[in-house]
Amino acid sequence: MKKILYSIMALAIAAMTFTACEDVPAPYDTPTPGGGGGGETEVTYEGSGTQESPYTCADAINYAKSFGQAESEVQVYIKGYITKITEEFSTQYGNATFEMSDTKEGSNKFTFYRGLYLGNKKFANGNTQIKVGDEVIVYGKVVNYRGNTPETVQGKAYLYSLNGKTESEGGETPTPPTPTPTGDNLLANGDFETWSGGQPTNWKSATTASSATLSQSTEAHGGSYAVKVTHDANANKRMAYQEITLKAGTYTMAFYVKASSGTCSVRPGFTDVKDGKANTNYSYGDYVNDITTEWQQVVHSFTLSSETTLNILVMVPKNSGSDPIIDDFVLSTSDGGLADGGNDTPGGGDTPSDGVKTVTVAEFNAAAESTNVWYQLTGTVTHLEDGTYKNSTTYGNFDLVDSTGSVYVYGVVTEKGASKGKFADLMKEKGIKDGSTITIIGNRGSYNGKIEVTNAYFVSVSVSN
Repeated sequence: MKKILYSIMALAIAAMTFTACEDVPAPYDTPTPGGGGGGETEVTYEGSGTQESPYTCADAINYAKSFGQAESEVQVYIKGYITKITEEFSTQYGNATFEMSDTKEGSNKFTFYRGLYLGNKKFANGNTQIKVGDEVIVYGKVVNYRGNTPETVQGKAYLYSLNGKTESEGGETPTPPTPTPTGDNLLANGDFETWSGGQPTNWKSATTASSATLSQSTEAHGGSYAVKVTHDANANKRMAYQEITLKAGTYTMAFYVKASSGTCSVRPGFTDVKDGKANTNYSYGDYVNDITTEWQQVVHSFTLSSETTLNILVMVPKNSGSDPIIDDFVLSTSDGGLADGGNDTPGGGDTPSDGVKTVTVAEFNAAAESTNVWYQLTGTVTHLEDGTYKNSTTYGNFDLVDSTGSVYVYGVVTEKGASKGKFADLMKEKGIKDGSTITIIGNRGSYNGKIEVTNAYFVSVSVSN
């Protein structure tokens, strides 16, 4: 038995996405209950909410109440007896609802609300799989619904064991619940099918958020390739996506992961980026430990209160054990999205020189839209002088072509921060014409569904004869 002293303020912070500095030792699966009363409250917990030491129903009630009316960040194990089945089967979702207690007589009632069966699978139609008196362990997030009903969160819990048996008699551990994605994937190359220079396109930040060594793996969850993240026994390492700017809203990041050998650990999260620098107080979700060589999905949600430039990342702790292999990475939202921030010209921003990414046209076209990420492209100038585009020679509107594809360039200024409408002078000075090989730097944008290089400025040119 253990006693945990906590305050309501500590809980309010804990109920949000965990924010941790890299130097803080890695916590593991045991959640820390928070406070639900004024000032400090002493609560006794019989269990710790882990698979080895599940919460009792009384523990679960106190734990749910400690978050006010917010749902818990972590999933916990809860043990008890079914005392009442209130919803045996939902035709649409295949879930069930029952009350569980610490005794068969019904003390300390906790509700398993619309959760799934063993192995995170649907209950059978006309369910006869559970009955009153069964001893169960459930696994999922909890909430004190409307402040008066401690229960598991709908769609985020399942039956871990039934009368001592898990999905198989061998004690196979089921895969955690997989939420339904909302919206399109905001990340380009989340399937890790596109590589350049031995690196997955878009998966390298211009900030210090990227610290891990990445390599291509053919052990893919989907498609042909995945990415292997090399762990370091002496330091935490991070795989980070390039800088993107997101609107205020709630986002869900989900990816599949397996251990290259033995087991491994990962921790999903993000960090905000200001003035080209990553905040070193990374905002993380839970550690996911004991990942085996079988694919499993990791899901983490977070909320942005305002438009934010950030790096989406996965941290591999120094005690990971082996290298994780990651695939099919999705960032989705139902109320946010990619933001169009920044200024009309590159001079309005403060992009560091090492923040420019050299890419092919195909890699540029596959990137996410952003006015904060800068790309350097080299290709052949076409449709500059033939009248295809209005005012093409005045503003520098043309198609840029390389061996991987073509992209429309919507205007080029003579140098970073220069005035628009001076491209004719640059053509005369540098001898730029159709057929010239030009290097420019710009942002990935679009107009009416057509991809464009926007906010571009001139770097160099090689003039054809």
